[in-house]
Amino acid sequence: MLESNFKNYIHYNMDVRNYKSCLEGFSLYDEKNNLWEDWDFRIRMSKLYEYGYCPNINSVYREINNGPHNSDLKVHYSQQIKIYNKNKFLIEDLQREEISLIHNRVYSKIKSLFLHIMEKNRQDKLLFRLLFYAVHFILIFKTRKSISAALRTLLNK
Repeated sequence: MLESNFKNYIHYNMDVRNYKSCLEGFSLYDEKNNLWEDWDFRIRMSKLYEYGYCPNINSVYREINNGPHNSDLKVHYSQQIKIYNKNKFLIEDLQREEISLIHNRVYSKIKSLFLHIMEKNRQDKLLFRLLFYAVHFILIFKTRKSISAALRTLLNK
C-alpha cells in the first residue's frame, strides 16, 4: 500500500505536491515563464483543488548565485504581471469579496516591486522610465489606488 502511494505521488517544485490523477489533462508548468512558474501553476491548480496549510517545514530552498531569483527586479515585475493577466479570468466566477481579496493581495505583491523599480529609476535619473512604469502600473490595475500610488511615487511623496 505504501509503495503504491509513493508511485502515485508526484513532487513539484518543493512545496506543491499533487497526486498523479489530479494532473491528468492539466497543463503543467508554462515553459514560456522563466520565473514565477510555480506561482502560475498554483494559481491554475487552485481553481480545481483546495490548498491546505502545513506549519511544518517540509522543504529546502537552495539559492544559486546565478539563479533566476537573482534576476533584475524589472524581470520579476514583468513576469508577475504577465502571470496576473494570464490568469485573472479564473476569478471571474467568485464572489465580489473574494475577487477583491485576491486582487488586493496581488496588487500589494506587485506594488512592492513597482516601488523598488521606481526608486531605482529615480536614483538613476531615468525620467522616461519613471513615467513609463507609472502609466503601465495604472493601466494594469485600473484602480484609484494604483493611480494614487503611481502619482505619489512620481511626485516622490
